[in-house]
Amino acid sequence: MAFDVRRLLGPGDPITMGRTHKTAHIKAQMAERARQEEEARSKVVSARTRSQRSQALQDARDSRASQFGPHATTEGAASTGDDADEEEDEKEVKEEEEVVEEDDEDEEDADEEEDEQDDEDDEDAEEEKEDGGDDEVEEDEEEGAQKKKNKKGTTKGRQHQGKKRTVSDVEDEDLVHVPAFKAQYDSWSLLDVSLQEYMEATRQKVVIAEVIHVARRNADLRKQVRFQGLPDSEIPLVPDKWEPYQRKYICTHDWKERERSTGKRTSHKLRRTECPFQMLARVVMRRGGTWGIVMKREVYSHNHPIYDGIYRSYPDIRQVPVGSALMPGIELLVDADAGTSSIYNYIRENSNHRVTMDDVRNLVARMHKKGKLSL
Repeated sequence: MAFDVRRLLGPGDPITMGRTHKTAHIKAQMAERARQEEEARSKVVSARTRSQRSQALQDARDSRASQFGPHATTEGAASTGDDADEEEDEKEVKEEEEVVEEDDEDEEDADEEEDEQDDEDDEDAEEEKEDGGDDEVEEDEEEGAQKKKNKKGTTKGRQHQGKKRTVSDVEDEDLVHVPAFKAQYDSWSLLDVSLQEYMEATRQKVVIAEVIHVARRNADLRKQVRFQGLPDSEIPLVPDKWEPYQRKYICTHDWKERERSTGKRTSHKLRRTECPFQMLARVVMRRGGTWGIVMKREVYSHNHPIYDGIYRSYPDIRQVPVGSALMPGIELLVDADAGTSSIYNYIRENSNHRVTMDDVRNLVARMHKKGKLSL
């Protein structure tokens, strides 16, 4: 017959007292472990940097190992899930550091933008000082032109108000510098001839962007306060034979994009690069009382490659002009019912015009339209 030993042992027996003491000791160890783990977690959470938090985690592991043995860390993690908490704490540290790094980058970007803005303001101030040294007549002309530009777009930024970019505005780009153009001319016809030779020699395509006529210039002079009430003989009016008064030359890669209500022409290739090249040809009275043309505000730099292949590909260069010496031979070929390929080969072999087949077809069509050929 089995009997229960616990009935034979009372509360004061040695066996019962030993078990009670061991249980109390285990509970005390568990309470101490929980307290230390809570303290370690609070240190980890309060740590602000990765190194501080890693050090706090290591201190917690060392304390746990020294208190409860080398395997206490693994056992405690298995029972209480401390490893998961530590991983979450480490993730929080990384996220906080990323936020701090992003804030530092934003502050650096803001400082750089402020420095760039200060540099732009300094450049604008220097340009204003340089422009202030021109004569009063030039200031009046520029003031009228600037008013028209301001009317077109007053809400646009400083670089989008129609103001021409200078070399300093594109100093970070790879600029290609070209020889300077002759500074003075006695007539517009001589300037045109010299410009054609200049473009051919330097492989540039320079075009006229803006023109100011003599009538407008003289009207602006008559409106000036210092010339009010004076006869025309006492006003430095530009003679009509010097028409136009001013031309602004730019690179063909600086043409502004046209605004079209129906959208852009997707079939056309745009070569606009906002090239800084520019020349200003203006009629002025020389010291001896004679009139002439003087080049002003030149910028002989491009932000795109310049070589013979690109120059020969421009439409105005590759196509055959109306006054070319090739035109009589082309007319004979068309009268003989020669094909487009024959005319194409004739132009290519007898000139440096790198025409395309479409150029030849368009040339023949224009000749038929003007009635120069018998159909």
